Amino acid sequence: MNQLERLFFDKTSSANLQFDSLDGLRGIAVLFVVLSHLSNAGLNLMPVLNFAGSGKYGVFLFFVLSAFLLTFPLIGRTAQQFSDGGFWLGYALRRVLRIFPLYIVVLLVSYLFSTRHPTPYVIELSGTELLDHLTLQAGKSLYWTVPVEFKYYLVLPFVAAGFALLLRRRLRWGLGCVVAVLAALHGLWPARESELNTVELVPYLPIFLLGSLAAFAHWKIQQRGGIESRTLRASFEVLALACFLAVISLVPSFWNALPGRNVNSFHFHQAFLLFGFLWSVFVVAYLNGIGIFRWLLATRPLRYIGVVSFSVYLWHIPILTLAGNHLRADPALVALAVIALVLVLAGVSYLLIERPFTRTRFARKLIALPASWGNPA
Repeated sequence: MNQLERLFFDKTSSANLQFDSLDGLRGIAVLFVVLSHLSNAGLNLMPVLNFAGSGKYGVFLFFVLSAFLLTFPLIGRTAQQFSDGGFWLGYALRRVLRIFPLYIVVLLVSYLFSTRHPTPYVIELSGTELLDHLTLQAGKSLYWTVPVEFKYYLVLPFVAAGFALLLRRRLRWGLGCVVAVLAALHGLWPARESELNTVELVPYLPIFLLGSLAAFAHWKIQQRGGIESRTLRASFEVLALACFLAVISLVPSFWNALPGRNVNSFHFHQAFLLFGFLWSVFVVAYLNGIGIFRWLLATRPLRYIGVVSFSVYLWHIPILTLAGNHLRADPALVALAVIALVLVLAGVSYLLIERPFTRTRFARKLIALPASWGNPA
């Protein structure tokens, strides 16, 4: 691996907890968001590829992946390890350093341009809004996802402890509790009554819980030595394909192509349980399949997009707005130009802002954990 590749693809987990294909799956998640926003602007790669309204599907996949990756390395831990304050300090520092440096930079850029050089190319933020965003009390435009995800970081230790100490010992009773919690959340806080793009965690909690449950399911399979039957592994691969195609079929333009269907772009945005279920089953199924999805998702282009996905997510709107207003060319060519520019900017942003806070020797020492614990992805 050459130096440039090492900057983007180096392993960060001392416990072999990093799945290359999950980097690629992050790439798929952010592509849903970017392609949706391109389609909203009338910039489709092809006339038949209208992804308007599907950006949320990628966000829901991000939620599932965060829960999966953070829960998986904790499942095998003991009660004593869960009471280790030093570990949770490291966990908290990792989460802060992973999210806030880039988030603060992007918010400050939006604020400075909004107040000193007004422009339509950034999300407008006043001083009060800046403070509200920094304290996770608000989430304007696409910023709403950051408070939601960070709030789950605070809840996850309790979820992981419950899964590790309850599901591991009393599987059926534990699964019953998970189902009961999901049913209670659905009944007490109906998804259809939740505010779109709310920064509250509760409406999206089922998605995260299903992601954590997927982590437990995968851990359980690995503890039993994995799946040896090629027929069963092939069935898992087919199941993964079915889940992925089910998500694609719910893209509004594709759904409306079916006879008798006519929905708007926001129709499935509050189907939290549905997308949490589909994405969680997809992750467990493809990780235990015959390897077709693992190979595709581990390819260098998708992994690169996944590695820089947070930067892509936070920076793509200014590039999209700028290109849409000034480039006069075929919509498909403009869309390709936007994607290329965003990926370049995201790579620079990752190297200059994200990586120094998570991958440098100093950062690793700052958030070092006991060797027996490994480092959560």
